[in-house]
Amino acid sequence: MTTPPEETPRGPVTFPDVVRDVFTRFPVFAREYLGKPRPPSQFIMIWLLGMDAVAGTIELEFAQRGSYLIDNWFYAWGRVMLVGLPAGIVRYWLIGTLFHLIVRLAGGHGSRRLSRHIFLYTALPVVVMDLSIKVVQMLVYGNEYFTGQTSPMFDAVVAGAMLGAYGATLRLAYMAMRELAGADRSRSILLLVSIAVAVFALMLAVV
Repeated sequence: MTTPPEETPRGPVTFPDVVRDVFTRFPVFAREYLGKPRPPSQFIMIWLLGMDAVAGTIELEFAQRGSYLIDNWFYAWGRVMLVGLPAGIVRYWLIGTLFHLIVRLAGGHGSRRLSRHIFLYTALPVVVMDLSIKVVQMLVYGNEYFTGQTSPMFDAVVAGAMLGAYGATLRLAYMAMRELAGADRSRSILLLVSIAVAVFALMLAVV
């Protein structure tokens, strides 16, 4: 009788592993790690979450003023990197707690910590896409991005990419709410779609 080969124990989960698993096998990743006190790469995830928020404030300043307060990418990335960590901590605790309320309204259960973890890791598609777009903008336009005009076609591609990322995040959030928190299917969909519409309307109002 042939003895089946033993499974090779998995080593430490690195950040690239987290990115791959969130995008390709999220249900398995979520069940294995999001209920733990400290999921893998939590510090990096929080920092990236804050970097995304700070990058958003730079664009918000342009939307409100019609011009940027900074004029080169060195200062832009310096601001994003330095303020990113404290901004990420605030965003993780504040919006993660609000997300816990959404989970409860959808009939879900679980701790606030679980809800914060779900929010943090399901936000990855948006965070990765937004920061990647910033890198592309830097490579394509250089510092002229802050003083000149961008191509309407390029802007349309960016908008489409971000809509896709938000759709991916909503899908992951729905999966986690259902599988980890036991939330009701209909209420989860209604709440997530309502929040997405509200955020989109707010963005249009600000711009």
